Amino acid sequence: MEDTVKKNQPSVDSIKKSVKTLSVLSVLILIAFIATIAGIWYSNNLEQKRNADLANGIPDEDGAVAGASTENPESLVRLAENLKAAGFMLYGQSGDNKTLKQKDAFGQAYTILDYVECNPKAVNANPTECLARGIERYPSWVKGDKVFVGYKSPAELEEMLVENQ
Repeated sequence: MEDTVKKNQPSVDSIKKSVKTLSVLSVLILIAFIATIAGIWYSNNLEQKRNADLANGIPDEDGAVAGASTENPESLVRLAENLKAAGFMLYGQSGDNKTLKQKDAFGQAYTILDYVECNPKAVNANPTECLARGIERYPSWVKGDKVFVGYKSPAELEEMLVENQ
């Protein structure tokens, strides 16, 4: 009977081996957890630095600078003036990436454009005009009863001007 009890009890060696295995697994899990936290922290800091650099006019690796354009500023001013004179209105929403990209394509010249802010929570918003025009996607360029949805490059806007005179 004593032999049967001894056979059913784990040996000291097997207990030591289990404790050792458990310790190694615990250390590996701890290292993985620390690496994950460090990766999240690094990524967050990198994104904050990139946003600060863009806000300060320092280009990122693809050359983008917030509020800057690769177009000639004088040609962007002329384009904005021509769009306004031709009756084009830009409808957008603050916080919408495509609207921001559209504004950034003009640099400082975007202030010349006839712009309607559709975000009811934004300053100087006019959501009733947006609803009345049936604007649901941003940015949208409108001339008369024609609506041109989505981001348009300066070259595309030049074509729209020529085609819709």
